[in-house]
Amino acid sequence: MDDNTEGRLLSDVTKLRVMVSRLTALGVANTSALLKLSLVLAEGEGLPTETRQQAVEVFKGMDEQMEILQELSEIMETNDGR
Repeated sequence: MDDNTEGRLLSDVTKLRVMVSRLTALGVANTSALLKLSLVLAEGEGLPTETRQQAVEVFKGMDEQMEILQELSEIMETNDGR
């Protein structure tokens, strides 16, 4: 592999790492917003019981998304994402 090809590959890897980092940050922000919104709905007064219960279920169901975000974080930290 020549130096030019190696340089392009290194540049591509760096771009991918930045993109994964930003997408992870976006996932964290979206998860946080959804948790806050479902909590506000669950605690809101005057809402139908069914709506409140659905908000509680959404809040409880966020575990899978948080696990995926944790896995992404661990992958990025392990050997600089290699």
